[in-house]
Amino acid sequence: QKVAALPLLAPFQQLLPEALIERWCLQANHFWRKRIWTPAQTVWSCVRKQCTLESGRQIEDWHALSHPSPDTQTRSGHSFCEARARLPIPIYLKALRHVGAQASDQAAQMWFGLRVWLADGTTSGLPRTAENLAAFGQSTNQSGASRFPLLRWVLLVCAGTAAVLNVAWGPYGVGEMRLLLLLISHLPAGGILVADRLFGNYLTLASVQRRGSHALCRRHVNRSNNCIRRLGKGDEIHLWTKPRIRNFGSPHLLKLLPETLELRVISRILHRDGFRDVHLTLVTTLLDHHRYPPDACVKLYLQRWSIEGNIRTLKLNHGLRFLSAHKPQTACREFLAALLAFNTVRYQLAASGKPPARLSHTRACALMITFSDRMCEAAPPRQAILYQNFLRAVAQLTVPPQPRPPEPRAIVRQRRRFPFLTCSRQAWKLKYNVA
Repeated sequence: QKVAALPLLAPFQQLLPEALIERWCLQANHFWRKRIWTPAQTVWSCVRKQCTLESGRQIEDWHALSHPSPDTQTRSGHSFCEARARLPIPIYLKALRHVGAQASDQAAQMWFGLRVWLADGTTSGLPRTAENLAAFGQSTNQSGASRFPLLRWVLLVCAGTAAVLNVAWGPYGVGEMRLLLLLISHLPAGGILVADRLFGNYLTLASVQRRGSHALCRRHVNRSNNCIRRLGKGDEIHLWTKPRIRNFGSPHLLKLLPETLELRVISRILHRDGFRDVHLTLVTTLLDHHRYPPDACVKLYLQRWSIEGNIRTLKLNHGLRFLSAHKPQTACREFLAALLAFNTVRYQLAASGKPPARLSHTRACALMITFSDRMCEAAPPRQAILYQNFLRAVAQLTVPPQPRPPEPRAIVRQRRRFPFLTCSRQAWKLKYNVA
């Protein structure tokens, strides 16, 4: 008996149809039985979980509404968790890239004929288990090691829709630079990568240029001036030589890069009312100053800050601030499912016809869940009408400009002063046996 489709992506199933997910499973040599939790329904349920931040038990309760069963067994969330663990990680990654590419095709940002991408990295916390500590590690500084293990990840984001096109992740000990090089190895041609100061080095610029694209970054502080030609005020051509890096993870990549590289360095002083002046020094592979004016390059780089807001949305709205998985493989699945849920919302924002940057992601996510449940109960002819109503409602979720003057970096409401738990709960109970 054929199982009915879950209501989450109905009628959004053009994004991730069941036939496409099953084809990916067959390509990955993953076979399954005809049960309630099929691969497609597992992926859709993972998206809903990361959109609503519900528990596995709540997902099974919601699942029981669309799949009534005479079984009276208590729903504890284990069925959903087991179905999520059975699905291979490459399926989540392919779904993420697929939805991100479709969202980018809706409203990609073009700049002088180049598609604009943004890149940045951050970390996510994980529960303190022996498996997570061994797989991801902890951060260490002068105060000692951190309490919880950390997962490091770097995103490649479409500037027009903020959809995640690709992602690289690894233990905390793996640097963001090495993760970015993994993303650059799959970078298509004909675009421009905008990144912050950490990536403004020889390896990033030469690797992106080797892929047939361009890069625009803030110059790294360790780079000295080596001007060979002046193009204008604050606009110069510099000659960079290939660095000699010891213990580099990809020695074959260094052999493929040229010994010297001509790059363009743009210097400007930014004046903002209420803020101190900022001396901005950019480095780019765009050498033609007539086709790519320096002020236009500076204006493009200032859009890079939008990816910081997208990372904040991922952490607060989709559960990437602190993952809940106790095992490394499950943590990777939860991490990719959160990015997939984020891309699903970004696709709806782009499909509304309005600029996605001016629409509210949080309100659109809540509206998508409400409308999807309502469309599930409607007849097929009525679903198309409801979907158009949904897109019109999303187009009205505009966020007005909010000019913000300088504010004190202080909290209004003081939090409770409870001490931090510096040991395990079991060790605390043994020490304070009265409790």
